[in-house]
Amino acid sequence: MDTKTVLIIGGGVAGANFSRAAKAAGLKTILVDKKEFFSVPFAVVRASVVPKGAVGQQHVFKYADMPTIGTFKQGTVVELTADTAKLASGDTIKFDYAVIATGSNNGGGAYVQSTVDSLEQRKAELQDCAEKIMNAKSIVLVGGGPVGIEMAAEILETYAGKQVTLVHSGPRLLETKSEGLGKKAEDWLKSKGAKIIYNDRANKEDSTDGGLKLRSGQTISADLVLWTFGSKPNTEWLRSTSLSSILDDKGFVKVDPSLRVQGHKNLFAIGDITDVKEVKLGYLAQLHAELTAKNITALIKKGDTAKLDAWKPNNGTEAMFVSLGSGAGVGHMGGCTCPGFMVANIKAKDLFVSMTRKTFKVK
Repeated sequence: MDTKTVLIIGGGVAGANFSRAAKAAGLKTILVDKKEFFSVPFAVVRASVVPKGAVGQQHVFKYADMPTIGTFKQGTVVELTADTAKLASGDTIKFDYAVIATGSNNGGGAYVQSTVDSLEQRKAELQDCAEKIMNAKSIVLVGGGPVGIEMAAEILETYAGKQVTLVHSGPRLLETKSEGLGKKAEDWLKSKGAKIIYNDRANKEDSTDGGLKLRSGQTISADLVLWTFGSKPNTEWLRSTSLSSILDDKGFVKVDPSLRVQGHKNLFAIGDITDVKEVKLGYLAQLHAELTAKNITALIKKGDTAKLDAWKPNNGTEAMFVSLGSGAGVGHMGGCTCPGFMVANIKAKDLFVSMTRKTFKVK
């Protein structure tokens, strides 16, 4: 196989798994991320509540300790052309193919996503989150999607009796799924003492001293307010580059059915940043990565005659698992509802930490 360089921008689930799959296929890869460490995203809701537990300790590890991903370079890409990436440091990287995998930014800050770049800083950040949660007698979570539900469940499981209120803008939890799925999540949360407010919302500017004012006018007392909504594609950096036209009006990268960036034969985009009409979930990002590694390998071997595989939105069948603490959960695969013990065994027990470490051969 010709020696071609594949640049991966972003080392989250999509980028790291592409690097792994591409290296396994014999490709030369360079993975660039501003952080020095990988974080298992599914596990952050528990790590920010109990950072010194097994999940909290093991869900973050340095890229340098991931032997399956090829070359890693810490840095931030600030300019991207058809064959060159410029980093904030001034360094440049020439490439034959590039995969943009910069993921999404969540409005919840450190509680759901790292805001720092070193592993030690992240551990300290998680400890600070945990202390604030521990010391708060009352907590309001704004956003009743999967992240809000899982975070509320982790708090309730760890601190029985703590006053937890979940504010959701929709008429029920998981409203895009079956009514029964949302009802099971609601029943579990309420059985642990949570209060749920539907059809209401708030923004960060609505915070008051010791509480939160909702759009309805209702004011909720709270020692701590957590924001678990507002995820956006992390592509703003592209707007100031020569490739700004690849973004749609919402900031998603426009891709063709093979996940190749529209109008660019050697650029691909995977994970949360694509304009594919599907739920943005980690397991789909991993499947994006594997398909794209296969497609780029085919292009390197056969050139323009290569037949590229097409991505089926949601991998052809929608699925979602939502953990409820470490021993319960709700989920579905297609039209079939999964029993709680199944979700607990597959996801909730350790939130995919062991599986991820095994996949990347992290000791």
